[in-house]
Parts: sequence; C-alpha cells; structure tokens
Amino acid sequence: STNTIENNLQRTIYSIYNSTRELVQRQEYSTLTNEFTSNVLNDGIYFYNATVLDMSGFESTTETRTITIDNTRPIIAFSSTTLNNASFYDKENITVSVNVVENNFDRIIYYLYGASGNLIDSKVFTELIREVNVSDLIDGLFYYNVSVRDKVGNEASTETRSIIVDRTLPQVSYNSQTRQNNSYNGQNSFTVKLSITEANFANISYYLYDSLKNLNQTAEFSEPRNEFNFTNLNDGIYYYNVTVRDKISQSSAET
Repeated sequence: STNTIENNLQRTIYSIYNSTRELVQRQEYSTLTNEFTSNVLNDGIYFYNATVLDMSGFESTTETRTITIDNTRPIIAFSSTTLNNASFYDKENITVSVNVVENNFDRIIYYLYGASGNLIDSKVFTELIREVNVSDLIDGLFYYNVSVRDKVGNEASTETRSIIVDRTLPQVSYNSQTRQNNSYNGQNSFTVKLSITEANFANISYYLYDSLKNLNQTAEFSEPRNEFNFTNLNDGIYYYNVTVRDKISQSSAET
C-alpha cells in the first residue's frame, strides 16, 4: 500500500521484480489506487516499488523494497548418528544430530522431556546448529525432539524419540536358601535361589560345570527367574554360577 498526494493523477503503476531484477509483474491503474495485492509469486526474493504520474507527465517513485516469499515449511529429520527410538543407553550424555533443509532459517530448538512429559531442558540457537550434546542424564526414561523455524514463522519438528538411560549394573546374589559354597549334597539335584535387582531386565543364565570346569548344563530365561533346579547329577564336584543381563547387555554374575 502507498500514500499518494496528487490532484491531477494520470495513472498509478506497481512493479515487482525477481532476484535478478527482471520484471515479473506490472499493474497499472488509471485511478488513485493506494493498495495492490499480488497472488502470483513463487518462493523467492523480490523487489517492488510504486510510481505515480500526473497529467503533465511528472512522475514520482517510491524507494525499492525487498521481500522474501517463503510458503515452504522447513524440513528436519534425525540423522543416522542419533540413537534409534526406544534405545537403551549406558552413558550420562547423548548426542542428538539432525539434517535440516531451510533457505530462510531463523532458529532451531532442542527439547528434552522427563518420563512424565515434563520439559527438562530446551536449547535455542539462532545459528543452524545441527548437533547438540545432552549431558548429565541420570538413570531413567527421557524423550527428545527438535524443532526448526524459518523467518516467516513456518515450523517443522522431528518425531519425538525416547531413550532409557541405565548406567547401573544388574545386582544378583544367592539368597539364604541356596547352599553355601563347598557344601556336600546327598541327592542328584540341588536348587539355586537368587535375589535379583534390575529395572531393565533382559535375560538370566544358570551355568553348571564339572570338576574340570567343562560346561555341564545351562539354562537361559528371558524373564526374571530367581530359582532353578539342576538335576540328574552324578557323584562328583560341580561348580555353578548365574549371570543376569540388562537390555544394554550390562551383566553381573554370582559365582
């Protein structure tokens, strides 16, 4: 829109040029027209001005202004170096990296949420930072995503991913109902009973070895199994132990 003062107006001319200063639209009016709307512009940089002419041939032109048309939302996605969704991780820091496509970048925001969806931290950058290290994570469930915004206000976000941080080794021990080490047994079987503490349990393995430390029996379970009976044993000396693994493959053994 323009403000025009002219008693003997001949015509008003609105001109729009592309980024190489080529004329892409010209609109003339024979009456006083203080407003013009263009609906034919694609994304890009444009220059525009307005000129008025009076009946004597005198003319006046506004300064030439610049406008950037951007109707395209940014494109953002996690890069291949970012952990997959629902990952288990045994360190206190993770690296989040993204791929971004946006010609008129304004800002990028990295978000971290707790298990209940509460916002723990947000990092805002007005430079296109494609990688951020999130540190000082304690054991637990976290969610994270990244948003990017352009100068027009168009915004796009990655999907929200989850991560379970688990830096604690499984805890396993024989309970009081398991025979003491170097015990004697008058039967061809015996039972091992355990106490297990592990929030992200993966599997448990019971091992039995003969007197030469050759593996005699093994039993593996994908659910917590705190009791197992070794059977069909001949007379002799046996060794046994139990290993518990979590979903990060951290393990603890009781011998």
